[in-house]
Amino acid sequence: MQEEYHTFLLNWKAETGEPLAIVINESLPYHSLKETYLETKRLMEKVFFEGYDIVLVNNKENEQLELDPVLTPLEQRKWIEMLEKRDIKGIKDWVEQEFLT
Repeated sequence: MQEEYHTFLLNWKAETGEPLAIVINESLPYHSLKETYLETKRLMEKVFFEGYDIVLVNNKENEQLELDPVLTPLEQRKWIEMLEKRDIKGIKDWVEQEFLT
């Protein structure tokens, strides 16, 4: 199903040009409507950090990732990539650019 969501997102962007975030809440069968609503609401709050044009899914693989609300979504993604790749030069350059100039 994820491929279909991504295809829809691409078609939406091509046809309307408007931002869109898709939230997929695969709630457990024993969750109440209120629990499902609160989980969906929590997922929607992630749009603030990650930006639009994404598909958010609630599953164990995508547990809460703490993000810095001071950085823009683009800066957050850049930092996450630099940290994952252990890009010491990139981190040093970014810090120097932001704080030493």
